[in-house]
Amino acid sequence: MLIPLAILFVGSSWLLSTRLLLYFQNSLMPANPILSSYTRIGAIFMFASPLLPSICFGMAFTNVFVWCFLPFARRVFEKEAVGREYASFKNSTKSLLLAFLISGIIVAPFCLFGVFNYFYVTSEGVLLNPLLSFTERQYSWTDVKEINTRIKAERNNLHLNYILIMNDKTKVDLLEEPRLRFIEAYDQIKPYLEEQNDILFTKSTISKYDINRLRKRYNSNNSEKILNIIDGLQ
Repeated sequence: MLIPLAILFVGSSWLLSTRLLLYFQNSLMPANPILSSYTRIGAIFMFASPLLPSICFGMAFTNVFVWCFLPFARRVFEKEAVGREYASFKNSTKSLLLAFLISGIIVAPFCLFGVFNYFYVTSEGVLLNPLLSFTERQYSWTDVKEINTRIKAERNNLHLNYILIMNDKTKVDLLEEPRLRFIEAYDQIKPYLEEQNDILFTKSTISKYDINRLRKRYNSNNSEKILNIIDGLQ
């Protein structure tokens, strides 16, 4: 009985914590940018770091839920806990909450690193908050010196990149996460890039295998648009 309840409450705890982190991140950006996104590394920090505290809190909440709302199960667990010092409701819940507090303190910096690692695009240019930094860097469209694109299928991964390289060599991958958001925003971004006559456009070789994987991953409209954007045809 505890296993499905624990899965439910652990999953809910993790989902709530990641939603709060995303809400916090979105509050740091303008209300209606052309495009905004966390980075891949930032996503790992935001989505993976809360997992351990969520497990501890979810299991503790499971104990409390069973104790308060399932009296028949509570009586069974009380009998099973007789003679076991740390198996009682009080001790097990206390230990889980302590583990939640300790793990929460440990992962909090990593969560913040993820929250503060993002970029967004406006009519003025691209603003990036790099990893391990709490200060945004602002780049105008004239700062974009090169665009690198790639479609590469490797095993279970499909790499899609639309990388802006700035005049100080900083790279911003607009197609990193989440991909379809960039596809929707591309028509608004394209005119600003086309105004810059000195941008160097480079692309990797795209094989038939890469194209087939792309078409399997996305519907026909999105896959063709991605292919044309990365191939420099759109």
